[in-house]
Amino acid sequence: SGEVEKGATGVVKIVDEASLQFMDGKGRAKEFVFDGVLGPRATQGQVFDKVQGLVGSVVDGYNVTIFAYGQTGSGKTYTMAGGGNDTDVGIIPRAIKELFARLGAKKDQYEFKVKCYFVELYVNKLIDLLGGVGSNNNNVDGRDDKLEVKLDAKRMVYVKNAKVVEVGNEEDLIDLWAKGEEMRNVSSTKMNSRSSRSHSVLSVIVETRSRATDATTTAKMSLIDLAGSERVKKSGVVGEGFKEALSINKSLTVLSDVISALSNESKFIPYRNNKLTQLMQDSLGGNSKTLMIVGISPASTEMEESLMSLHYATRARLIQNKVIKGKMIAGGGHGGVEAEKMKKMREMVERLQAENKELEKKILQQK
Repeated sequence: SGEVEKGATGVVKIVDEASLQFMDGKGRAKEFVFDGVLGPRATQGQVFDKVQGLVGSVVDGYNVTIFAYGQTGSGKTYTMAGGGNDTDVGIIPRAIKELFARLGAKKDQYEFKVKCYFVELYVNKLIDLLGGVGSNNNNVDGRDDKLEVKLDAKRMVYVKNAKVVEVGNEEDLIDLWAKGEEMRNVSSTKMNSRSSRSHSVLSVIVETRSRATDATTTAKMSLIDLAGSERVKKSGVVGEGFKEALSINKSLTVLSDVISALSNESKFIPYRNNKLTQLMQDSLGGNSKTLMIVGISPASTEMEESLMSLHYATRARLIQNKVIKGKMIAGGGHGGVEAEKMKKMREMVERLQAENKELEKKILQQK
C-alpha cells in the first residue's frame, strides 16, 4: 500500500510457474527463468511445498541449505520465520516439523540423534543465540568473542565454541529456535518496521544409525535468514543503524563475489573475505543441496533493487555443488563412494556444466 501511495506501478509479470517478466526503466521486458516462481498471493504452505522434498534429503544423509535473499522489507524473515498465526508459519518451523515427521516414519529401521546450534552475524561478529538458553550456561547474554567458523574433516562448516543442544522432538527444537529469535538484533527503519540487522544461521545436525547394519550417517540442515541489502538514503538509518547497514551490505557484496566466482568456475573463491561466506562455504560450491529463495518487490519504486536481486539469483542458479551422502560404515570407519558412482557423478556434473554454459549464453543474449 505504501508503494501505491507513492505512485508506484507494477513491473513484474509472472509468465508461468518457472518464469517471470520484468519491465525495466526503459519499458523493455526481460525474462528470467528459475526453478519456481510464486506471486504475491502465494501462501506460506505453497512456498513450503517447493522446499519440502529437501527436508527428506537430510534424513537420507545429505546436507541441505535453505536461505532467503532480497532487499530489506522484501519478506525474507516472514518467509523463513513466519507471521503471528498458524497459517503464517514460515519455512523454519515447517521444516522442523517435517524433519521429525520423517524421522518418526523410519524409527523402526533407524535410530536418530538430533542436535542444533543457532548463531547470528552482527556487524561481522558471531553471536551465539543459544548462549543464554539453559541454566548451566555462564554466557547469559549469548555473546562470545571466541566463536570461530571452522571446517571439519569432511569440509562441513561448524562454529567452534557455539552451544550445541540435543533435542528429542519438534517442540523442543522449535522452542529453542523461537528463544534464539528473540535475541536477534532487529530495529525499525523507513523500509521495514521490524528489520533484521543480522544474518542468522540455524544448523540442525542429524545423526542416523541403521538398526540392521549399524552403519551411520551424519547430515546437516542449515536454515539461513539473511539481513536485507539496503540503501541508507531509503532506509533512513543513522548512527549504529548506519554501521549495521554498511556491514550488511559489505557481507552481501562478498556473497555476490562468491556466487559470481562459482558461476564462472573461477579457480579462486573468496570465501574468507567475510564471515558470512565462511559460514556458507559448504552451502555454496560445497557438499550441500542448496535452495535460494529471492524476495523482490513488484513496485516500480524498487525497480533497481529488484532487478539486482533477479540477476543475483540467476548467477546463483548456475552453481553446481558437489553433493555426496555423509556415509560411514559399521565400526566407525569412513566409507568411500564407489568408483562407479563417482564416474556417474562426474558425467552428470559435466553434462550440467554444459547446460549451464548454454543457459548463460541465452541470458547474455537477452540483456
